[in-house]
Amino acid sequence: MGSTPEPAELVRQAKAGDARAFGQLYELYFTPVYRYIYLRVNDKVLTEDLTQTVFMKVYQTIGRFEVRSVSPLAYFFTVARNTVIDHWKRRREIRFSDVESDAEPFAEVADGSVDIAVAVDHSVTADLLTDALATLSDEQRDMLSLKFLGGLSTKEIATVMGKREDAVRQLQSRGLRALRGKLSHLRHLLSS
Repeated sequence: MGSTPEPAELVRQAKAGDARAFGQLYELYFTPVYRYIYLRVNDKVLTEDLTQTVFMKVYQTIGRFEVRSVSPLAYFFTVARNTVIDHWKRRREIRFSDVESDAEPFAEVADGSVDIAVAVDHSVTADLLTDALATLSDEQRDMLSLKFLGGLSTKEIATVMGKREDAVRQLQSRGLRALRGKLSHLRHLLSS
């Protein structure tokens, strides 16, 4: 069996009705889309539902997608971002910080062999990061998620967010500066 085709080729095949090609896109993009949505809603069950909604929407609209206008990953993130926005509009809960955190992001202890000190350290770090992210604007969180979880380029992020590239770079700079300052402040409080 050969190697997996490039994402643009998988999109072309899926547009032609190849369900297997869409399945490969699903496997390729599920994790980054899931992580992006989880950071926006902070609820595992809701994240699973919204992630499935994203893939259903893409499946239904893939015939209209033009590969040359934006990368496939940017297209998936555009649909994911709009799905999350639509969800919060329906629920009238726009603020990330209003969502209660009752689960550790992306972490489950598989067995008792995990070092408790390491697990606690990871838990504290995740809590610090969650608290720091909650202080950022929605746009800054979106941009940082797309950049560092999604691996999108500045140009792709600009397309997804409907902004100019220089505005995205400015959001990134301000967001990282604010995040660094907040994390530094929180670490200082913990070490006191």
